[in-house]
Amino acid sequence: ARVCASLVPLASLLRLAHAGLRGKNQSPEAQVELVKAISRTGHSNEALRGPFLYTIVLFIATCFFWRESPIGLIFIAQMAAGDGLADLIGRHWGGGCKWPGCISDKSMVGSLAFVAGGFTISWALCWWFSHMGCFTFPVKHVHGTLPALSCLALISLACAAAELVPGLDDNLTVPFVAACLSKFLFRP
Repeated sequence: ARVCASLVPLASLLRLAHAGLRGKNQSPEAQVELVKAISRTGHSNEALRGPFLYTIVLFIATCFFWRESPIGLIFIAQMAAGDGLADLIGRHWGGGCKWPGCISDKSMVGSLAFVAGGFTISWALCWWFSHMGCFTFPVKHVHGTLPALSCLALISLACAAAELVPGLDDNLTVPFVAACLSKFLFRP
């Protein structure tokens, strides 16, 4: 099942690589469709940046953290729900509330949406996979110290902070921070 599931992000990686490397040679109709689907700038070479990195992270999660660990679920939830909501909510409602002294264009509203979305989806996926018997997710305490929900909140806050770092691609920093903290906080 793991191999079959990993074929989906692998196929997407190949498609993005082809689009980014050969985009100028495609028909205008295919070029417009591709640009509408994955680009913010209108350039097909953007397929080799954010969307490509995002898909690599999905491929890694599928290959290495399939269903037996909450680590993959948590870093995908932080990247997909947290970062995704930060972008959508931040662009729509965060215009007048930017982080003071922050070089990036990130908003406080977007960061709040990141924490709320990343936390909620991480918890929901961990609960669901645990309930389905894929792994045991500690609901009450992790190593007898922190409640598991507090750990998820900490991970979400750290990932939201990692997204604020200018000059680094959040498609890499967010899942990296989430994976490291998840590995540390939810280790057996």
